[in-house]
Amino acid sequence: MKHFFIINPTAGALNSSEKLLNIIQEIFKDNPTDYETYITKSIGDATRVAAEKAKTITEDTVFYACGGDGTCFDVLNGIMGCEHAIFGILPVGSCNDFLKTFKDLDFKDFSKIVNGEIKNIDVCCANGYYFVNEINIGFDARVNDDCNNSKIKAKNIRKAYRRAIIKNLLRPLGQRMRVLINDEVVIDKDILLLVAANGSHYGGKYCCAPYADVQDGLFEFIAVNKISLFKFLSLIKQYEKGKHLELPKFRKYLHYSRESKLTFQSDTSLCACLDGEIFHWNEINVEMLPGQLRMIFPKNE
Repeated sequence: MKHFFIINPTAGALNSSEKLLNIIQEIFKDNPTDYETYITKSIGDATRVAAEKAKTITEDTVFYACGGDGTCFDVLNGIMGCEHAIFGILPVGSCNDFLKTFKDLDFKDFSKIVNGEIKNIDVCCANGYYFVNEINIGFDARVNDDCNNSKIKAKNIRKAYRRAIIKNLLRPLGQRMRVLINDEVVIDKDILLLVAANGSHYGGKYCCAPYADVQDGLFEFIAVNKISLFKFLSLIKQYEKGKHLELPKFRKYLHYSRESKLTFQSDTSLCACLDGEIFHWNEINVEMLPGQLRMIFPKNE
């Protein structure tokens, strides 16, 4: 098996490329021909190089996304459909939400990942784009969008995130949306936010889908009704902790179900976040692809 490391030098607070290259070289010191590295040069470069490499391989090769959620998204969309491509993550970015789903596995020990085991997991598709963690629409997606747009000026991602939250709390909460399951409209009203999750966490710390299972072939689908600012502030901590599906006080404010296909529609543009990447669509068709991604996991010793 071969190993191809795609390194995002802008991931995280500091450029850790040199340190990571040294770690990789040490891991493969006895087998230097078994790996290659590539440092991305621009936005979209990870998808391009992953797709080009995937077309040429004739044996199983692990494509490691060395960065955060954005790097994972780019690499995944480069390798999907390649018979010999295996997905891997080396978490060196500012946020790696998907890995929070596997709380018992040590993704920080890179030698355990490189020498780990391969499993088939579910992968998701929305309007032709692949993702592994979740799609969220509404309030939290707009916060992410505004954070991305302002973090250059703020020069600090935490400051940018705080500004984005305040900005969106001062806006009218909620947006008219329709949700279709099996071509039947099940929701048609103002919605604060909705999530279709494969993994358990998003937004850096929010446990939106505490029962998530990446091998069950189903999304954890949660839609939160439009609520007042006061009610929002009183519930957000429990949502962060993943308590919203078990506490009675949440029941009248949310819809929860487990689905394999969903359609989201609105007469106005929906701000959608796929594993941290922002898109603006009026209709979104989301589908779960059970067991269609091979991924390498660290040894659980």
